[in-house]
Amino acid sequence: MASGFRESQDYWEDQAVYEAMKNHESRYHHGRGPCNIFILDTSSSLGQEGFQQMKETFCAIIDDIDENVAVIICGRSTKFQRYYSNHYSDIKHCLDDVEFGGLTPLMAALTLAKVCLVSEVGHTKRMGDFHVHPRIIVISDGRPTDFTVISDVEDSPAYETEKDKQRVLDFSRGIGLVHPIFCIPVGSNPDLVTLEFICAQSRGGKIVYPQEARQFAKYSENLKIASLLSYTMKNDGFDCEMIMTLLTCKLPGRQFTEDDKKDIFEICSKKSLYISMEEIEAEQEAEMDYIYQEEDPNMPPLGSRVKRGPDWVWDNQDNNGPGTVIGHNKDKCVYVEWDTGSVHPYIYRSKTPFRNICRYDVIVCSEPRITKKGNIATGCLVKRGKDWEGGDKDDGFRSIGSVYRCKRNGIVYVRFPKSLIRRSDPFSPEAVEYLQDQARKTDLNSSAEDSSVDISESPSSKV
Repeated sequence: MASGFRESQDYWEDQAVYEAMKNHESRYHHGRGPCNIFILDTSSSLGQEGFQQMKETFCAIIDDIDENVAVIICGRSTKFQRYYSNHYSDIKHCLDDVEFGGLTPLMAALTLAKVCLVSEVGHTKRMGDFHVHPRIIVISDGRPTDFTVISDVEDSPAYETEKDKQRVLDFSRGIGLVHPIFCIPVGSNPDLVTLEFICAQSRGGKIVYPQEARQFAKYSENLKIASLLSYTMKNDGFDCEMIMTLLTCKLPGRQFTEDDKKDIFEICSKKSLYISMEEIEAEQEAEMDYIYQEEDPNMPPLGSRVKRGPDWVWDNQDNNGPGTVIGHNKDKCVYVEWDTGSVHPYIYRSKTPFRNICRYDVIVCSEPRITKKGNIATGCLVKRGKDWEGGDKDDGFRSIGSVYRCKRNGIVYVRFPKSLIRRSDPFSPEAVEYLQDQARKTDLNSSAEDSSVDISESPSSKV
């Protein structure tokens, strides 16, 4: 049995919110060290030997770790097996009664992990100049299956598709913007390419092999040592000899293994990865600045709502829902931020080689963005609020604009009919009232269409 993608996504997000609340309730068990979420593959694709290898690798890390640990199992049952704690004897035995078998809904496990990361259940640990953000550790063969399939069946290549891999890669990329993802390959035939991609697109993640598990467990200890040296390094420390000299001066008489020295140097040489959330957000926004440009008057203006067009070839990037144009480029492409938050470029009105035919990956639609809690997001319609200081830049008192960018500091960028405005107050009573009115109209329209339109085709803006 299989459910739709959106229904499965909603289910796992709701489940993740519940688990995050339970995790928060158990916060008195949390230690002060860095936070880790283990995702442990228990599916039948591992094989019995791979399943045993996974457990042994996990236990080897827990034997020597000094950090907060949460555990998610991923297989016939996908759920939090342990919430954050530093009760290692209990954590070590959390797999004793776990059943081996089933599919590998890695997308579902990552959804559970992500909500706990963004809901601040896991904290960022400050060590000297280093900001250590919660990380994810995946012990798996890297063969995800369709997470919409809920049947109690055993894993097989028939359930492993490129579409499922791509979904996991796209989703983990968003997590990896802040949080490192480490993958430990297990089983007789792990997909190293998929696991390496997951790690490489995260902030400081990498592949760790099972034989390196005990050294990997010393990450927190070696990070503390590296933080003692960080005060003398303004930037990344690429001089290995200098770092080893500093190590001897700071901790005279202490012996370090060659692996410890290697880890400490690696941490010091990548100091720029351990920056604060505010610095990460500033970096990300600066990298995105080039996108938010309106280059071509013949293309949909910024803020336009679009959906997949007649020449769509991009699988489920849009989650079968609408999005918002947030920028143009000179190659007849529009940048679209889908209501799921992902951003991709698409061809709009570009003629194909050898054929005098225009290609439309996306087309303009009239599906408004209505958020669940009335919050402002990209694609929402707004108007001037009580604190407006922009004169007539909004084209008049009653003019309605479309949000095409939301910054984390509360500033929104708005496209009004005749101009671009870079500041607006989306939380004013007038804007909220207008948004609520749009929501009421959407509900009325959807209700009127229910009798003639199949539910699977109803507007995605109906929330």
